[in-house]
Amino acid sequence: MRNAIDSELADSLGQPISPDVPGTILAILVKLDESLAASHKALLALDLDAIEHRTCQQIALVKDLAVSLEAAKSIADAEAPAGRLTQSFRCLARGIREELRDKAIRVRHAARLQLALLARAHRKLRMLANVLAGPKNSYGNFLRMECNVLGRAIELSTANAQGEG
Repeated sequence: MRNAIDSELADSLGQPISPDVPGTILAILVKLDESLAASHKALLALDLDAIEHRTCQQIALVKDLAVSLEAAKSIADAEAPAGRLTQSFRCLARGIREELRDKAIRVRHAARLQLALLARAHRKLRMLANVLAGPKNSYGNFLRMECNVLGRAIELSTANAQGEG
């Protein structure tokens, strides 16, 4: 029953936060881990539609995670001055505490892997762009034009400085 409620909470984006915030956070972390794993496969296959879909899903999950963490903080802040923390915040069950830590470590590892895969895809696309540009398309004309503009700007600023002085 609890897993069904947690998964329902993770699926319902923008819904009110459950009083069982640690369970909600864990459900979101599970979904985020699954989304990152699917995104890794999409990046390796260079499936752009799947990459875009998973990225949007991850953005929504990160927003939900931020809302859940803020809810946990506000509940703890509201109850701490009164000296009465709820059982879920004062002493989380050892199992869920370990699950949260393990899942957070796993999501962090998956995010680092995602970053490495994105960097790899970026390098591939940059090489492909250079190959497609070919030897005829040099950046020389662009650089000459940029130097001429810069030179003209220096001349104008020098003329203005001499005119004022």
